[in-house]
Amino acid sequence: MGTISTLFLFSVLVLGMAAYPGSNFISIDEPISNSPFLIAFADSHDEDGEEEHEEEAEDEIEEEIEIEVEIEDGFAKIKVEINDEESKFEIEWIDEQTTIDEIVSLTGLSEDQVSNVITFEIESEDDEENETKQSKKDEKLAKAQEKRDEKQAKSQEKKDEKLAKAQEKRDEKQARNEEKFSERDAKLTEKAQFSQERANKIIEQLEQKIQKMEERLQKLLEKYESGEYYGNLENKDTVTNSFTLSFDGVASEINDSSNIQTLSGQLFLENQVTGDETKKFRVTGGEISIGEEEIYDIVFGKARLSSSGHGGEKDSMIVIAQASNTGDIRTLKLSINLSEEFNSDTESADIEILSPQSKIASQWFLSGIGDLGLTDTETDTETDTETDTETDTETDTETDTETDTETDTEIE
Repeated sequence: MGTISTLFLFSVLVLGMAAYPGSNFISIDEPISNSPFLIAFADSHDEDGEEEHEEEAEDEIEEEIEIEVEIEDGFAKIKVEINDEESKFEIEWIDEQTTIDEIVSLTGLSEDQVSNVITFEIESEDDEENETKQSKKDEKLAKAQEKRDEKQAKSQEKKDEKLAKAQEKRDEKQARNEEKFSERDAKLTEKAQFSQERANKIIEQLEQKIQKMEERLQKLLEKYESGEYYGNLENKDTVTNSFTLSFDGVASEINDSSNIQTLSGQLFLENQVTGDETKKFRVTGGEISIGEEEIYDIVFGKARLSSSGHGGEKDSMIVIAQASNTGDIRTLKLSINLSEEFNSDTESADIEILSPQSKIASQWFLSGIGDLGLTDTETDTETDTETDTETDTETDTETDTETDTETDTEIE
């Protein structure tokens, strides 16, 4: 409207100027100066142009709105794009107007803006399309099943691998244990041999000094050398087995019960006579430690195992041995209870050393626990002529009891 008024006024001005010959009419060929009127006219024209551009820009903004609605399985999947900004949401499908109202509420657009650009795409119920969907669904299910089978196979493979490793570890552990047992048996055998060798050396030293010893010690050595020390050994075993008596415990000083020291020891024995109720052994060597400094080397000795009760469940053993400590020969006496019957089928039995019945050197009461076990076996087909030539009119039990009592009296 403003542009039309301006043109009308300009036309009137031109006609008025033409009615007067003396007026300065502006030629088209002459340059037009920037008069205030022309400048105002130009400004008015520019403002009208800007308003037109703004209206065109608004039209362009409105044209950048896109709304697509896809209806599938009772739900409306809505995609809204405004000025390259995209948003998606899903609502339950009722009808088109309800969907438009929801979009107006969610986006803030006017109903006209939404209605002008919205497009609806409703899924067809065509059989061919349904078959395609089912085919895709079946394909997805097949792939899912394939993945589950693959996962299960991998899981089973890992499980089998884990079981194999566990079995391998068990086998390695068993092999190590067998190796340890073998090494331990070898060490025990070696230690038994070493102890016997050391005992033999001590005996040799004692024999060299026999003239200087007291009469009671000399008499004891004479009994040992003659075989009288072991008593009557009729029906001597033809097969010699080696045994190890190991124990740990405490030693309590006889004259001062407050003085208690640690106790550990090993004695090595060989069977001599094996009867139903009585078994006799020869002590071939060993070592007993009391505290950290006091050590007794076993020179020689004997042991008797007695069975009582039905089936021999109350087996007990008495050990009498001579021990050397810094050159002095002292007596060791052990009174032992066994946990079970000890026969030819028994490889090892737990033992208990009883106190105050057990003592050493009239100085320490001994108590402890340990085991008596088979070390190794060797066959002896020779007859002990030295023992067989002995004549003894007393019984085995009487002889052993008398010898133990005599030994305790002489040494202690």
